[in-house]
Amino acid sequence: MNVIEEYTKDKFLSELMEYEYAIYLRKSRADLELEKYSKTDTLKRHRVILLNLAKSMGIDERKIRIYEEVVSGETIKEREEMQKLLENIELKKYKAIFVVEVSRLSRGDKIDQGEITKIIKYNNTLVITPDKTYDLLHNDKDEELFEDEMTNSSKELRVTKKRLNRGRNSSVLEGKYVASIPPYGYNRKKIEDDKGYTLEENSVESIIVKKVFNMYVYEDSSICGIARALNNSTYKPRNADKWTSSTLKDMLRNPIYIGKIRWNHRKTVKVLRKREVCNTRPRNNDFLLVDGLHKGLISQEIWDLAQAKLNKNSAPVQHNNVIKNPLSHILICEKCGSYMQRRPYAKSGETTSIQCNNPACNNISSKLHIVEDKIIQGLKYWFKNYKIDENSIQCKNDMYNITYYQTSIKRLNETLEIEKKALDKICEAYERDIYDEQTFKSRYAEIKEKIIQIEHQIMECEKEMNREQQLISEKETIIPKIENVLDVYYKLESAEEKNYLLKTIIEKVTYLKVKKTLKKTDDPTDFEIHIFPKIPKH
Repeated sequence: MNVIEEYTKDKFLSELMEYEYAIYLRKSRADLELEKYSKTDTLKRHRVILLNLAKSMGIDERKIRIYEEVVSGETIKEREEMQKLLENIELKKYKAIFVVEVSRLSRGDKIDQGEITKIIKYNNTLVITPDKTYDLLHNDKDEELFEDEMTNSSKELRVTKKRLNRGRNSSVLEGKYVASIPPYGYNRKKIEDDKGYTLEENSVESIIVKKVFNMYVYEDSSICGIARALNNSTYKPRNADKWTSSTLKDMLRNPIYIGKIRWNHRKTVKVLRKREVCNTRPRNNDFLLVDGLHKGLISQEIWDLAQAKLNKNSAPVQHNNVIKNPLSHILICEKCGSYMQRRPYAKSGETTSIQCNNPACNNISSKLHIVEDKIIQGLKYWFKNYKIDENSIQCKNDMYNITYYQTSIKRLNETLEIEKKALDKICEAYERDIYDEQTFKSRYAEIKEKIIQIEHQIMECEKEMNREQQLISEKETIIPKIENVLDVYYKLESAEEKNYLLKTIIEKVTYLKVKKTLKKTDDPTDFEIHIFPKIPKH
């Protein structure tokens, strides 16, 4: 081996030790299914494999950050740890990432796969698996093979999902309970001498279920009245602070309580909204309903009476995902923090109102159009008093900060070039046998550490400078945005368009009304709102 080959190997090993590395571990739902029948921990097993692989390459475990999560691999937006990993790759924090197989990075659509590939490739990050190391930037074959692995894993995911769905449907037809969380009133129970689960009565929760049906059927209580009664008692829902009307209505309509198994009643359906794929769970009339292996909590007679009353009192609801409330997810109850919801009066012909969706809250409702008008009036008043003076101290400070970061980046780049030249001289001295191996490694590591620190400082300065520029840009655009909202708001016919427009300039609006409007002489605008505009902040 000649001097050049020795230098290349030493240089590689030195760089290998000085960069931080990442390990990405993901346990999918398919892994969870397999773990039910085998006593293995997928994440633990994969962690040991990758740490041993890194150790065999001479990488210090202290320089490795581990990202792990239990989630489906379909979309990036549902995977928080993957989002953090990609952000750090873009900051060039890692020379390489370790995964047990390429499919752990993504098994989703081609858009997500392309995004992951692009970030890894153009940030010159290696992907190391137990079988192969992928260099996407410098090796076209590696990139092609990497993309093929992702495509194949996506196909495999679709096949796996179909197989699992067939298995679940078969289990449902046998009367087994296949969901992971049991309904209120039951515990999930492993079936003896067979695969799968059934349900058994929860002695505490079942009392509440029976009480709800009895109050609704025999005591002629309304659903809101039952919610208020339960909230005033010691009975609590399983995963919430308060009982709501929607929770109790779902309970009264759930055939699980007469010993039935209902499947695919709220099947997940993917829809495209504003060029983004979203998961929805619309009600499905074509669902599977079979006799379950469990015992019901109520009789068929009580069930039939409850359904008859529900069908008589309920108005037909169109679940078309169209927003009809211009204040949706904007207006918040100041008393309990719940979102205010639109309340139409189709039968009586009264004007649509806005009310708190928490039945335990006593915040008084108001007419929707009056609240809407008051918000617009409040925006006009706020806008009249909100000025951005380009000669203000804050504006000068903003420009000073940008100049400071520009100067710092220039100075750091000059220092970086000096250190890089020094590194080249050390390498040249090593090639000419001026430095022995030990001296070369020591000097090389010292200067390389300085280069890494300077590059990190440059990235931090660029990040802060971009943040300052973004703030200035937002301050410059806030006034035109508000002007546009005030100008076109009442010209829009769609509540969805109004809602979208308000969300561009408003963070939230709180609402409080303590006095009822009973007489014609009472002021219908006697309520308080507090508007929180989206003002750029440092």
